[in-house]
Amino acid sequence: LLNVSGNTSEDLLRRIKPEMEARIKDGIKGAVISIGIVDAGVSSHEKPVSISQYRKNIGAILDIAKKYSKIIVVPGLTRVNHALPQPFSPEGKKIYSNDRIKVFDSELEKQCYSRDVVYIPLSQVLKKEDLKDGIHPNDKGHHKIFHRIYSNNFQLC
Repeated sequence: LLNVSGNTSEDLLRRIKPEMEARIKDGIKGAVISIGIVDAGVSSHEKPVSISQYRKNIGAILDIAKKYSKIIVVPGLTRVNHALPQPFSPEGKKIYSNDRIKVFDSELEKQCYSRDVVYIPLSQVLKKEDLKDGIHPNDKGHHKIFHRIYSNNFQLC
């Protein structure tokens, strides 16, 4: 699983090649690449990631990953709980809206399909009670995501 909490697609793009090389050396046959929700966040002190930059980053990440493995699985983006006044990161750095997340998720799906990469939608998997802080899944939420992804019987190892 290629996911580091707080990473953007730009962060993953910088490390995708060595990450994939290390996993292939370890005998891993594929990868689950989970990225994008941080890109969809908006901060008052940072320029937001544009959809065109996100498109470029995701495309490059998938192109590099496909050079190392035929099995690439990309979970879609989950949604936030808007019952809270403003879903925000625990660090207070970013605010998330489902409208913006939906746009980024749609682009993620398009990039996967255009490259014949498995995209697994997660937008309807979690309910508000599955989110510990309005954004991040709690244990039950992680369990639901795990079962949604691995119910496809991928052989990654």
